[in-house]
Amino acid sequence: MKISIKRIGKFRNKINDYAKDKLKPSDLIPKIKVDALLSFEDINLNLVKEIDSLSPFGVGNPSPKICSLNLKLEDDPFILKERHIKLRLGNNLKVLECIGFEMISFFDEIMKNIDKINIVYSPEINVWNGVEQIILNLKDIKGGKIEI
Repeated sequence: MKISIKRIGKFRNKINDYAKDKLKPSDLIPKIKVDALLSFEDINLNLVKEIDSLSPFGVGNPSPKICSLNLKLEDDPFILKERHIKLRLGNNLKVLECIGFEMISFFDEIMKNIDKINIVYSPEINVWNGVEQIILNLKDIKGGKIEI
C-alpha cells in the first residue's frame, strides 16, 4: 500500500473507526494454537528429541506448542534479570523446569494460583556439563480451571 504523508492522519482516523465498528473485544485477545495436550508423565527425553528432529523451527515451521493443566508450583519462582521467570512445576508424579522469557508480568498470576497452573510451552533439551535435561520454554500461563 502506498499513501501520501499528508493523508496518514485521515487514513488513521478511518481505519480506527472501521476497527471500532467491526471488532469485538474478544477479537483483540491473542490466541495461541496448541498442538497437543499432554500430562507431565508423557514428557520424556525421547519425545523431546523426536520433536527436535522436526527443527529448524522458525516462521515457516513454528515449534510445537504443548499444553499441560493443573500443575502446582513446587518451589519459589526465580526472577532472572527482572524480566524472566524460572519455575519448577509439577503434578503428583513429575516435576519439570520451566523458563518464561520476558514473562515477568505473569508473576502475580502464578503466585495467586500456585496449585492450579496451566501452561503452554515448547519443550527443549538443555545440556549442562554433559547432562541432558528437559526444560519447558513457556509461551503462556493461566491460573485456575480451564475448559477444553
